[in-house]
Amino acid sequence: MMERTVTLGSKSGLHARPAAVFVQNAKGFQSQITLSKNDKTANGKS
Repeated sequence: MMERTVTLGSKSGLHARPAAVFVQNAKGFQSQITLSKNDKTANGKS
């Protein structure tokens, strides 16, 4: 299994439109994608 960690450089995070584009692209992969910040996590495909 391959694992990658990517750090977003923006301190304000993802805004609505870029987040929607991210999810749209993420859905094209069969992998599990998880977004996290501090102690919170979210499914990167929803």
